Amino acid sequence: MLLLGIPGPAEAATARVPHAPDARAGDALTVTLHVDADAPAGGDGSIAAPVRSIAAAQTALRAQDGIWTRSRLGRQHREAAVNIDVRIAAGTYDRQHTRWIVTSPGNRVRFVPEKYDGAVVAATARPRFDGRGVRYAWLNIDVVDVRDEYPDVTRFDVRYLDVERYPDGLVVDGGYRVKPDGEHSVAYGDATPATAVVTGMRFERIGTKYVPDVSESDALHHGFGAVVLTNTRGVVISHNVFARIENVPSRGSHVHGVYAIYSKEVVVRSNAFWVSSGDSVKVRSSSSALVVGNTFSRAGVHAWMNNWFCDAACAARIAMLPECPSTITRKDNRGDLEGYVRGTTIRRMAWLGPRHEAPAGCAGT
Repeated sequence: MLLLGIPGPAEAATARVPHAPDARAGDALTVTLHVDADAPAGGDGSIAAPVRSIAAAQTALRAQDGIWTRSRLGRQHREAAVNIDVRIAAGTYDRQHTRWIVTSPGNRVRFVPEKYDGAVVAATARPRFDGRGVRYAWLNIDVVDVRDEYPDVTRFDVRYLDVERYPDGLVVDGGYRVKPDGEHSVAYGDATPATAVVTGMRFERIGTKYVPDVSESDALHHGFGAVVLTNTRGVVISHNVFARIENVPSRGSHVHGVYAIYSKEVVVRSNAFWVSSGDSVKVRSSSSALVVGNTFSRAGVHAWMNNWFCDAACAARIAMLPECPSTITRKDNRGDLEGYVRGTTIRRMAWLGPRHEAPAGCAGT
């Protein structure tokens, strides 16, 4: 059950004010799939016969004819030529997790409440996804291997849903392969960066603290974040609540509210971050982010925001390729500087200190 009475930061983020505009739809028609946790089995996703899960909606979508441009990777990934709406009825969806692999270059794919009409959706009318400690992300949008001949990417849009008790929340994976480039690593290959709008969401109790079968010694499994971005461009994350984002103590610092990797032009605006065992916003691997107008409370172990990179000494110490630093532009963020651990003090921004140098080949070096 979602926590009540969260103080000022969360109240600010859930005020009934305009949130991020809808991702732009393409000129194509829109195919709508309907989801209802209480629907009878065997539905086809129509409004008269909804399916019970987002995963089932994807299966019903893939069964439709006349909307596809091509299949890839042995028909595993399919590309559509329509806008796609997944409309989700209010109710509780237990232990559901989905790997979404349908794209529609130049068009929009939305995951929204059933009655969403462009206005803010009241908390009482929002669907609630309760992972109950499953060991998977709630929704993994996997757009790996979108080829360069499709310069128009799929615009994903996720809004006004409540997500709790998962190791990870929303993962937007644009796909990458890493190669050494001089003395640092870069993303490269056929993948086109993914993009998304994430707004009006409530992510609560995310991380392995809320996965019952994860022990302190389970070093290979820990949550990374409520929103995890890999190889994206122009993602907007606004007016969301991130509350109790926590791993088990031995991996506490590894989980974040927003975690961006190889991602450009990320906008993190007007969100509330409340209680996080890792720094609330972390960027790495040549990412760039604008972080503006957010509120923070007990929101990290080092700082509210963390610009992480790995110089040659770091790479030798932990046996990995060096990584270039990222850029974070900050403005009008507020909150307290008490750390996740009561009685500790954190900073607004953390990065490797001046004794470290960015690897050769990074921008500005």
